[in-house]
Amino acid sequence: MTHDLPGHLQPMVDRAIAATRELIEKGGELPGVAFIDTNMAEDKPEFVVIPMETVHRAMPGVSGGDSKDMWAKMVNMASRATEARFVMTVSEVWYLAAEHAKDNDAIVKRYGSIARAPMAIEGVHLIVETHAGLWMALVPITKAPNGKRSFGEIKLTLTPGMSGRLVGLLGSAPKPKN
Repeated sequence: MTHDLPGHLQPMVDRAIAATRELIEKGGELPGVAFIDTNMAEDKPEFVVIPMETVHRAMPGVSGGDSKDMWAKMVNMASRATEARFVMTVSEVWYLAAEHAKDNDAIVKRYGSIARAPMAIEGVHLIVETHAGLWMALVPITKAPNGKRSFGEIKLTLTPGMSGRLVGLLGSAPKPKN
């Protein structure tokens, strides 16, 4: 289902996407990053950035699913503290094209993970959560002839009914300011 983001949020989401593209083009890895709208100043909107590695620095013994859960809690607390209007999570992922998706289990069994499979596609996964809904995009990371990695245009799709640790990170809708 294609549906546009609320117009007043689009410039901030575009800035977060541009920051993500810049990080990848500089050769950076993208283990997981959250962009949280601060909703502090209407005239100069800003966002807080919380990388997933923050959990590893703050709590060295936490790993795997526990670190993702702690990161999600940190993002949720920050979104509540700033009365955020949106949270955008971005991560680098490996996925299969539609024609291979039906063979997911067999591919994992054969290669040990999707990332090790020759048909795997490296990509960027985005989830934008607003008080009006949840949007998602998955785009492949491409390499230019000069070896620089990047990704194409992001087309967010309204995705109702999603659940998981990276959904429900946005606090309640902020009260109108007088």
